[in-house]
Parts: sequence; C-alpha cells; structure tokens
Amino acid sequence: MALLVFDSDALIKLAKISLIQKVAERFECVISEDVYEEVVVEGKRKGYSDALTVEELVKKGLIKVLPVTPDRRALDITTGLGKGERTTLSLFFNVEADFVVTDDTRFLSRLIRAGVNHLDSATVIVLMFKLGFLTKSEALRALTSLRPLIKTDAFMKALKSIKG
Repeated sequence: MALLVFDSDALIKLAKISLIQKVAERFECVISEDVYEEVVVEGKRKGYSDALTVEELVKKGLIKVLPVTPDRRALDITTGLGKGERTTLSLFFNVEADFVVTDDTRFLSRLIRAGVNHLDSATVIVLMFKLGFLTKSEALRALTSLRPLIKTDAFMKALKSIKG
C-alpha cells in the first residue's frame, strides 16, 4: 500500500468532492500536525464541512496525524513557502513516503525541480481508476466535481487518462 503525505490544499479538495475517505481506505494517508491544525481546527472554526470529514477520518485512524522532525532537504526545497508545505515535505522524508499530494502550484514546481515524487488531486483520481478502486463513471464524476477547484490543464490531462 502506497504511503501518501497530504498538504492542506489537496486534502481539502478531495474532502470537498467526497473522495478522501475512499483514498484513505486504499492508501496509507498521513498529514503533519500543522496541516491538521489548518484543515480541521481552523476549518471547523470557519464552519467548513470538509474539516469535519477530515476530523472523522483521523478519529477512525484512516488518516494519521504525525509529528514532524524538520528535514534539511525539505527546508531547502521549501524556502519561501508556508509552514504547511515545509512540514508536509519534512514528513515525506521522515516517513520515507511514496508521494507528496498537493495542488499548490508553487509547491509542485519545487517538488518537480527537486525530483520528489508527487501527485495532484486529479492524478489521485486517475490512479484510483487505474488501480480499479474507482469505476470509469465514478472517476469521471469525481473529476467533474474537482474541475472548478483545479487548473484546466490538470483537469484535461486527467480526463484524457481516464477516457483513454
């Protein structure tokens, strides 16, 4: 089972489209304490329903919240980015994860330049489909729900991958 480390952006988007539970049932999903604080604690304070979804998955143990030891590589790669990105990438290195999951454009470009394995939300849907965890119609429905939240090129690339 692949180990995925989520940042706030991707976690919120997959929760908004009601896909995060299916992802968490099929992959080992972890987040930093800072991401939990941003998504759940701040999200609940602002009345966001996706915060409750993520909180419930944490309570069920489907998403694990882990402490982070700062990692020099992560700090170098994320210079100028936020605390969530720094702790997400440090956690990726701490637990030797398979992928960082993010939709943050600046963070993604840094991950690409550094050669760090990563996925965006649309690619998670494609992966779930290709592994047989979603039917074609489920994948297309999820991707359509995600469309207003992501860049057009990410949507089109994922759509092409699902449609074949």
